[in-house]
Amino acid sequence: MEIGDTTKHKIDIANQGKKPTFHTPNDCLRNTSSRPKTPQFTEGDRFIPNRKTTDFDSAHQQLIQSAKDNMDSSLSQANELITKQLNSKTPERILSYNCKVPECDNTLSIYTSQKLNPKYVNRSARYIPKEPTRILDAPDVINDYYLNLLDWNSNNMIAVGLGTAVYIWNASNGIISKLCEYHSPEYPSSLSWSASPKYLAVGTSNREVQIWDTETLKLIRTMLGHTFRIGSLAWNTHLLTSGSQNGFIIHHDPRVPDHIVCYLSKHSQEVCGLKWSPDMTFLASGGNDNLLCIWDVKKLTTNEPLHTSSLHIAAVKALAWCPWKNCLLASGGGTADRHLRIWNAQTGKCFCQEDTGSQISGIVWSERYKEIVTSHGYSKNQLNIWRYPSIQLVGELTGHSQRILSTVLSPNERTIATLGADESLRFWDCFQEVQPKLTNKIFPATKSQISHSL
Repeated sequence: MEIGDTTKHKIDIANQGKKPTFHTPNDCLRNTSSRPKTPQFTEGDRFIPNRKTTDFDSAHQQLIQSAKDNMDSSLSQANELITKQLNSKTPERILSYNCKVPECDNTLSIYTSQKLNPKYVNRSARYIPKEPTRILDAPDVINDYYLNLLDWNSNNMIAVGLGTAVYIWNASNGIISKLCEYHSPEYPSSLSWSASPKYLAVGTSNREVQIWDTETLKLIRTMLGHTFRIGSLAWNTHLLTSGSQNGFIIHHDPRVPDHIVCYLSKHSQEVCGLKWSPDMTFLASGGNDNLLCIWDVKKLTTNEPLHTSSLHIAAVKALAWCPWKNCLLASGGGTADRHLRIWNAQTGKCFCQEDTGSQISGIVWSERYKEIVTSHGYSKNQLNIWRYPSIQLVGELTGHSQRILSTVLSPNERTIATLGADESLRFWDCFQEVQPKLTNKIFPATKSQISHSL
């Protein structure tokens, strides 16, 4: 033991068992009686940093400068890559396709694959009246799903078959005229306006295709060839296509004496739907045999459709071509099917379908709103408005007490006319530009008024 250690050793023995105390210079100046006691912890220690020694401004500046340096480095690399691509002589340029342009159906299927919940569809984007703006009586209308007895031409004239007669109603001034009347049991079974609004083609139950001059109310041509009633008609410029109850389709040229161009015999039952595409390159035909056929105008004489589908499990009457994309076709099935389907006419593939829950009797496209309107029979007899291409329900219009038989769009593409088995012709302003004031009135024309006008 060295000198001085003896004293230190005595002090350590005296203080043994006692906790050492430490005092700062300021402790001598404080009143210890009023100072709160420091909380005692039974286990462990905690570290309380002295924040007075921390320079927050400097630390914040360093963090910002570090992030800025990283961003400048990333931007520098991106700019170098863009400059390299712009100055490159290779075909791999920005905004250029590196592969073949996708087919029409593949492109659209990308949009339809992501469906939204119908309740999130923006229903307030425009005003859709829930009631028809006009109702006309349509007495003695034939309640036959397979007939097509309503059409609307570019001069705002509506042709409608009622009983054994065909009437022309001028939608501009309300004037009604009788075009023709047949002797019972003969009756008109289909109607179709030509591209020239002066002429109307009428198919009859007596197996005749007639062409009438609606200005002079005179019959100018009768064409034979079918052996059963003619339930569907469609014009392709000067070519008139007719479909009959036995499944035959005939192309007529009314300009020449020998009017039959060719026969098509793919369907085995009544052809109840016929539509030419807007560019007149494809013909769609639907039958009671549940077949949907797409024909190429260049191969009509071969009697072989370009595509045939039996995907529908009921009669295919409702057909409509997309007005802004010629290769798109919408079809609707009858009571056992109820499906709305969208097709690519070039590939023959169905890339979209929706179960509407009701028999589909008619389809109309709206180019302005990019929507599809379907008319229905059992069980609601309603009009459904669907957003395309998501096929989400935008609105439902009810009013007919029996099934809707035919549906057409006005020439200004704002109003839809529906002919119902409840003997009424209703007009729905589905595609108005602006919301009208609260003067939405219905102007019914009674049966006696129509009969008096006729």
